[in-house]
Parts: sequence; structure tokens; C-alpha cells
Amino acid sequence: ILPEFFEKHNNIELMIKTEHSKELFKMLKENDLDLAYLSTDINTDSLFKCLYKKQEKLIFICSPHHPIAKQKNISPKELFNYDFAVTEKIGFCYNKLMHLATEYGESLKEIVELDSTEVLSELVAKGFGIAFLPEYCVKEKIEKGFLVKIDVNIDEQIYYSQILCHKNRWISPSIKAFVEALEEETN
Repeated sequence: ILPEFFEKHNNIELMIKTEHSKELFKMLKENDLDLAYLSTDINTDSLFKCLYKKQEKLIFICSPHHPIAKQKNISPKELFNYDFAVTEKIGFCYNKLMHLATEYGESLKEIVELDSTEVLSELVAKGFGIAFLPEYCVKEKIEKGFLVKIDVNIDEQIYYSQILCHKNRWISPSIKAFVEALEEETN
């Protein structure tokens, strides 16, 4: 989206910071950021206004050669008996995964922790455990047969990609144009 956007709006200066959601929320509260793109539960804090929201899914994945790959309707108990390759422990995916394990009275067997969903999915594709990642991050690898979405008997795990700003932030025409470009790209 950015190359096409900058072709049309070449007078804009953009600084992209990557931080964890807690830090981004803090920066928004202090008006240190114009916008924050977050992947998390839906925002309910009235201090922020949402300019963009898209529902996303978290899914369990494994290698096509993993023993669980072809099974159907797998119970949480069976799922959590396997080793997991996990995202960093302060991240959203990990927290959701730990919540699920706790909800079903299971513990998590972690074999590796990484902060890159790309590297994590590559490891899993090579047979290195199970992972719990955003579907859009692994969709192409699933379509190409490098990964398998595990059929688990757990409710769909939903979260939201959102662009938030401070409720008192003035929304410039450039920001409006960026949000519109994102909406066009994702619809």
C-alpha cells in the first residue's frame, strides 16, 4: 500500500515505529504519535478514536507432515500435548494462546520463542512444532501447501487490526487519504 500511496501523495513525511501495543498506546496518550496500527482486541478506551478496523483470525498451524495435520476436530487437550513454537511472550498472539491453554486447563510446551511471525512460520513448515498466528500472515504458505491449518475444536479466535488516534487529534487530509487507501486495499 505504501508505494502506491506515496506516488499520489509525495509531499507527506512518514515515520514508522514498531513497538508493542502497550508502548504504542502510551505514545498515543501522550500525543507522541499521530496514528497507531495495532493488532489486538477491539479498542474500548474512550481516549482513542478508531479510524480503521478489520476483523482478523488467529489460527493454529503445522507442517503438512506433522502427526496432527490431517486429523479433524482436534480437542484442546490433544492439541496442547504437542510442542509449540511461540511468538514473543509480551505479544498479543502469545497472550491469546496462554489464555486458551488456561481456559482449557492445559499447559503450553514451548520449544522456541521468536519475535518474527515469518521466521516462526518457516520453522513450523519445516516440522518444528505447532504455532498460533494471524491467518493473513500464513495464508500464502497454506495455499502453497507448506503449512496446514489445524482443525481444532475451539471457537474461532478473533482480533482486530485497527488504526487508532487520540480522540482530540486533528485528522489531516493526508491521514484521511491514507486510511481510505488502506480500506480500499483490504476490501
